[in-house]
Amino acid sequence: MRKSVFVLVLVALFGFHIDSFAQDETVSEKVQPGLLTEKGATMVGRRNFVIEPGFQYTHISSNRLDVTGVSVLPALVVGIIEVEKIRRDILIPSLTFRLGLTDAFEFNLKIPYVARYDRYTFGADSLNTENQLDRITERVDETGLGDIEGGLLVHLLKERDGMPGILAGLRVKSRTGKDPYGLRTKEVGQVQGAGRTINTELPLGSGHWALEPNVTIVKTVDPAVFFLNLSYFDHIETDPGDGIGTVDPSDSINIGFGLAYALNDRFALSTAYEQKFYDRTEVDGKKIAETDITTASLVFGGTYLMTNKVSLNVSVSFGLTPDSPDTQVSLKLPIRLAF
Repeated sequence: MRKSVFVLVLVALFGFHIDSFAQDETVSEKVQPGLLTEKGATMVGRRNFVIEPGFQYTHISSNRLDVTGVSVLPALVVGIIEVEKIRRDILIPSLTFRLGLTDAFEFNLKIPYVARYDRYTFGADSLNTENQLDRITERVDETGLGDIEGGLLVHLLKERDGMPGILAGLRVKSRTGKDPYGLRTKEVGQVQGAGRTINTELPLGSGHWALEPNVTIVKTVDPAVFFLNLSYFDHIETDPGDGIGTVDPSDSINIGFGLAYALNDRFALSTAYEQKFYDRTEVDGKKIAETDITTASLVFGGTYLMTNKVSLNVSVSFGLTPDSPDTQVSLKLPIRLAF
């Protein structure tokens, strides 16, 4: 079933005469909102090369976290974790490259570096003691290369006669980041014979290759642009060894929609809603309970055109469900070069 889906996507991507389509104008002829670019709703353009340094900060907190089995948000975890509180901060500086071969076809590549900081707090209940002062906090951190990803974007249909434009893409995520399997652990909280096991190493990637075909529908109502993005994120199953078995992490159906609007020829704002529906993780063909989650976020962004070749993109995302990251802040500085 999955193979047939990907075949259909590839046929759709390359079955059109892409050179016959010109790039649609977005909110303005000069400023392109970063949120539209992230969602595959804008193109770099013919013979343009973009270098984009970026930085992303994500904060995640949860009370009474109890994960059994395998989870993939925000990074895959194997085993049992029982804590009263968990606080996770993830810093990701990255470098993204975009190459426009024609007005309707481009390649992109993203190289992230991940710095992750986890803090676990164990309370009296989790340590099996009546003394409320028996509270232990453990901190673990890890830094290193994340999962490199690349893809292509094709402009299938141009806006015309009231009809929206359609863009399609395919993203491939590697497994270059430190995977979550075989990590060192230690036991903490040896109170009255009760202890808890936590990792002393943290994963920086999912440990799996993944594919994400996506389609974006764009409609311009000057000075605003409306967009709808649909994608399917498919993890490729693998056997990491160590007797774990064949692991197929949760795949997800992703939906996002929103609008961007220009205040002038140098500044634009954007707003979007994003939701992801995860299915259950499977280990040796058996579904793991409590791994089918739903996340949702509200995103606000702004773009300022500093020069004709350099812009600044800022976005802030707020989680709307218990499984969503609490806050995510993103800064990007696209630099456009023509050749």
